[in-house]
Amino acid sequence: MPTYDYGEGIGELMTGNHGGVSCGSQSWLMVIPQYEMAVAVNIITTTDIFWDFGSVFTELARTSITVQQQSQPQ
Repeated sequence: MPTYDYGEGIGELMTGNHGGVSCGSQSWLMVIPQYEMAVAVNIITTTDIFWDFGSVFTELARTSITVQQQSQPQ
């Protein structure tokens, strides 16, 4: 499974994802096993560059992981 660097405080995590475009809509699913997390988003439009849409997930995941880390007992 590929990894992605989520930056300082999180580091590299394994991620599985799949996205696509169909008749005026876009979808993306990302799974991060280490945090038992899945992020899925669908929009009823398309972007000229798919990653303009797909890159939103990186920030959603980063924010959710940071909140999860902060809620863990020290």
